[in-house]
This record gives sequence, structure tokens and C-alpha cells, in this order.
Amino acid sequence: DLHDLAKSLLLRAAEWLAEPAPDLALGMILRVCDYEKAEIFEEFFNRSRIAQLANSQVEALVERVVRALDHGIPKAAAAMTEEDNARATYWVGRTRVAVELLSRLVLRLDGERVERVLDRALGFYHLPLFRQHHWLIEPLHNLFSRTLKTLDPARIREHLTRFLVLPLPEEGDFHVDSPSRWPDPFRMAAGSLGDTSPGLPTEPEWDRAIDRLIAAASSTPSPHPRWPAIRRLEVLLHWAILTERQTA
Repeated sequence: DLHDLAKSLLLRAAEWLAEPAPDLALGMILRVCDYEKAEIFEEFFNRSRIAQLANSQVEALVERVVRALDHGIPKAAAAMTEEDNARATYWVGRTRVAVELLSRLVLRLDGERVERVLDRALGFYHLPLFRQHHWLIEPLHNLFSRTLKTLDPARIREHLTRFLVLPLPEEGDFHVDSPSRWPDPFRMAAGSLGDTSPGLPTEPEWDRAIDRLIAAASSTPSPHPRWPAIRRLEVLLHWAILTERQTA
């Protein structure tokens, strides 16, 4: 149909412009790709290509991706609510590509810009759209994973409380499309920190969050939220943060 023909022509134009006008070519790819594992996406946004981008190109792409997300996420959410499958497929596809690209570009960012990406990822974690559609789970996982790899360990430690209090899949009314695949930023952060304990926390939120995890691990035979809670508790036990009362 006309949509597929236009998409094909734009992809061909992007290939022609890759050398003489890379910024324009990258913008075209972002505009027409709806699958982050498509060959054309991997060709233009692989690790090597992103490493070769000038800082100005990276900044321009990040701005473009952020605009695409700010525009596309409400469109996708509305289409899902209205059960308009064709429109939802289009906008969710655009969103998954934009999130995946942001996860690759964050490796080229530093300092405050990485923190802003992390804030955006935490916002996505709570959005019903990301919880309702399995297409968005892997890109969100990649966004958390690569952002945490880019952050300095000291900054990760400062965010641990935010990660620990995040709701677990199927905890209360926090329902997700695929609980076993849902990312856990707390465990990812723990992996980035390695075996080094972050020290005993002083924030009261930690005790409340730990009590919540213990309740989730012990109150239901259902694998979710039980096993995600147990895995977070295992990290805390390894760090020797749990009290005698909490391990009893």
C-alpha cells in the first residue's frame, strides 16, 4: 500500500544519504523504523556507528528521540485505551524504537544528561503503556541496563532508595504484561556495584520497603510478586543490610 511504499522510499533515501548527510539519514531511519531489531536499524545504530558520531550529532539525536517519545507515548496510550489495534501497533512500534535508540545513545552521555535519562526511565517504569505492552519491556530493560552502566557508582548508590521502593510486578495493582521479563532496576544497580556493600542506609524508606518485600515474599504462593521480592531480599542479605528481625 501507499504507507509501505513511502516507508520503502524513505529507507532507500536514508541509505543514499548515509555518507553525505548522516544527520538527515539518521532522522529518516528513526522516523520510519518500527522494530528495533530490524536490519536497517542495526546497520545505522549499532555500537560502532554510535561511537563514531560527533558529540553534536549525539546531542541532536537525543533531542529528536526525546521529542519522538513525548509525542508518541500519549498517542500509543490513547490508541491502546481506544482498542484501535492498527494505530496502537504503529505508535507502540515507534515508541519501542525510540526507547531502544535512547538506550544506545546514553552510552555517549555523561553527568546530568545521564541522570535525566534515568529519571525518564523511572517514569516509563510506572506508565501503564509500558506495563501493558510486551513490545516495550526489552527496550525498557536495555534503557535501565545501559544507563546504569554509564552512571558513576557513587551516583548509583544515591539512587538505591528510589530503586528499592519501586513496585514489584503483580504487587497490588501493579500489573504487567509479562512479569517474568519485567526489569528490576534495583537488582541491575546491585549488579553494577558488584560485591561492595553500599553501607547501612539511614533513610526510613528502607525499613518500610524491606518490610514490604518480606510481606510479598511470604504472603502468597504466586511466583509474582513472590520471586522478585525474594531476589531483592537476597541482594540485601548479601550486603548484610537486613536486621535480625528481618531475617528471623
